[in-house]
Amino acid sequence: MRQLPEDPLPTLALLRALINLTRDLKRNLVVEGLETPALIEVVQQLGAPLGQGYGIGRPMPVEDFPDWAARFTLPVHFEQITTFAGALSRHWAWQHTHATILNTYADCPITVFLRGRGLKDTAEVSQWHRCVHTTDGEDQQACSDLVLDWLVMKVREEGVGIE
Repeated sequence: MRQLPEDPLPTLALLRALINLTRDLKRNLVVEGLETPALIEVVQQLGAPLGQGYGIGRPMPVEDFPDWAARFTLPVHFEQITTFAGALSRHWAWQHTHATILNTYADCPITVFLRGRGLKDTAEVSQWHRCVHTTDGEDQQACSDLVLDWLVMKVREEGVGIE
């Protein structure tokens, strides 16, 4: 997970392959090293069922666990993207599942995220993202690739919160 900012797409591909392999083999996968909300968001968007790391909880005495578990909530939620890494993983996962877009442009979690980052609908990336929602075929793929490349650049700039 630490190499995500330097090499985002191969990292996402490897992680998604491991998730799918363990699901196909009816095994459990625990993604380790989830130290930040960005990393938690990435694995959540890719469909990892379990994770561990300092971003979820610190080591603790066993007697403290029941109280911690009763109060625990994930710092991120599937439909609410808060980081460029989360937006990248959501878009990449959609590209690789060949799924029909279920959200309208306005309701898409990536649209909400971009607006939250101060990017208006007239921003270039927002126009590319709108194109993904409103076209199909080669035009949709070209727009999708532009969004993907832009998100990769932003993940490399922003990182994932690990020093």
